[in-house]
Amino acid sequence: MMTPFRLLANPRPTWTAIMQRRQAILGILFAHILPLAALGLAAQAVAFTTRPRPASQINPPPPPPTSLLIECQAGKLVIILAAILAATLLIQLVADSFTCRASFRQSFTAVAYSLVPWYLCRVCDFIPALNPWAWIIVGVFGAIILLYCGIPLTIDPPPAQAFGMFVGGAFLLLLLIVLAELCMTVWLTHLHMPAAFSLRLTT
Repeated sequence: MMTPFRLLANPRPTWTAIMQRRQAILGILFAHILPLAALGLAAQAVAFTTRPRPASQINPPPPPPTSLLIECQAGKLVIILAAILAATLLIQLVADSFTCRASFRQSFTAVAYSLVPWYLCRVCDFIPALNPWAWIIVGVFGAIILLYCGIPLTIDPPPAQAFGMFVGGAFLLLLLIVLAELCMTVWLTHLHMPAAFSLRLTT
C-alpha cells in the first residue's frame, strides 16, 4: 500500500523496485490501485457532505442520501477501472508501433502506477476554496511525470524510441483521463445528483 506513496516521493528507485518484484496484475490491483482509488472517492464524498454551505445561499439543498453517494462513487470507481484497462491496451499498441513488444502485465504496471496522482487528487476536494479543475490538472501532470519515469523501466524500449513512446503514451493517457472525467459527469447527471456535487463546478 505504501509503494504508490513512495512512487510520488522518489519515482525512479521505486519504479525499479516495482519491476524487480514482478508483482502479478491482481496483486497490483487489489493491494494498491483499488484501495487508493476508493480512498480518493471516499474522501471526496465525505468532503461534500461535511463542507459548510455558503452563507449567501438561500435554502441550500440538503446533501444527497448516503445510498445515492455510494452508488455515485461506485460508478466512478468502475469508470476509473475501465480507463486503466483502456489505457493498458493503448500503451500496448503504442509499444507495438515502435516494434517493442510489451506484455499486458508490463503495460498494466506502467499505467496503473502512473495514474496514482489521478486517484488521489480527489482528496483535495476537502479544500473548499480550491477550484476542482486545479486538482484534476495536478493529477494529470503527476500521472504524465510518473509515466515518463516509468516507461523506460517497465516496458524497456530501445533508448532511441523511449521518448517517442512516452509522448504517444502521455497523449493517450491525457485523452483517457479527460474522457473518464466526462463519463463521471454524465454519471452524476444520470443519478440526478445536486449540481454542487459535480466536480466540474465550484461549490
